[in-house]
Amino acid sequence: MLMLTADLSRAQVDSALNFFPIHNNDLWQYRYHYVECCCNEDMSSLYTERVAGDTTPANGIHYWILESSQPQLFPRRYMRIDSASGNVYEFSGDTSTADPVLYGLRANAGIIDTETIAGVRSLVKRFDGAGTSCWLAYGIGLAKLVTLQYECFAWNDHESVLCYARINGQEIGTFAGVAHQQERVPATYVLDQNYPNPFNPVTIIQYALPHLSHVVLSVYNALGQLVKTLVNGEEEPGYHDVSFDASQLASGVYFYRLQVRDFTQTKRLLVVR
Repeated sequence: MLMLTADLSRAQVDSALNFFPIHNNDLWQYRYHYVECCCNEDMSSLYTERVAGDTTPANGIHYWILESSQPQLFPRRYMRIDSASGNVYEFSGDTSTADPVLYGLRANAGIIDTETIAGVRSLVKRFDGAGTSCWLAYGIGLAKLVTLQYECFAWNDHESVLCYARINGQEIGTFAGVAHQQERVPATYVLDQNYPNPFNPVTIIQYALPHLSHVVLSVYNALGQLVKTLVNGEEEPGYHDVSFDASQLASGVYFYRLQVRDFTQTKRLLVVR
């Protein structure tokens, strides 16, 4: 088990990148708590976020893909760290604009303290923004996130607190188990917009199935000609994603179509070189 204390050496503290470690298959489990003041609603659930792989969109920059077990509440994110500046960036989805800085790991604005994270005493750096406070734990990553949102004529609290993490094979805390998490079964069929878009050469297409279904997911060119069949088979209910590599295609507009039972939906994607 990883143990961090306030007695960390100065050399360790200066290694600011360790406040946001990220490796393929890293996983974090959070307890999410939401209080809606106007309707007196109090909701609590568990969700996980894991590093599902990496991608390089049309801007030519490498990103890690962070995928949530509750994408309806916590959508997939694309993150990168600039080791020179110590900044953590989140891809905006627009390759023509600069990515916003999510955390400045070397910024003096972060408040450093020690807190108990998932049962472990850890060095923590806190960042406060407009309606948001987040805690990054040394060697662990995001340990706590609190946001205040104006909804239903009141300010409501959304809070995620880490209860388990698996970082580069090391475990922190206790995993609550899949049986205790909210079901990941959507109420309807859904075809999401591919992300990133525009892209070069790889994009992700995500869709949701409420039932066991035979799925056909295909890509067509602007003339309506079949370019590639990505999925053709039976799939379990839940959320699914497919990677589409367009490296063999010319730049231009293409369409992808989801066909399942009596549901058909088509969306546009754009390949750029």
